[in-house]
Amino acid sequence: LWPIPALGIGYGETKIIECHDLCRAVVDRTQPSPDFGDGYQIARICDAILESATSGEWVDVPALVPVVLT
Repeated sequence: LWPIPALGIGYGETKIIECHDLCRAVVDRTQPSPDFGDGYQIARICDAILESATSGEWVDVPALVPVVLT
C-alpha cells in the first residue's frame, strides 16, 4: 500500500490514498469502498452507542438495504 518502508502513513498520505481510490472508482465506473452508505451506517452506530449509554439498554441498529447504482 505504501511504498516507503519504515515510514508511517500520516493524515496527508491517508487523504492522498483515499482520493486515488475515489478517482480510480470513477474512472473504472465501480463503487468505491468505503462509500457513503458505510459512513451513514457508522453514524447510526455512533447514535445508538450514545442512546444506549443514556438509557442503559441495548439499542439495535438495523442493517441498511444496499442500493445498486446503474
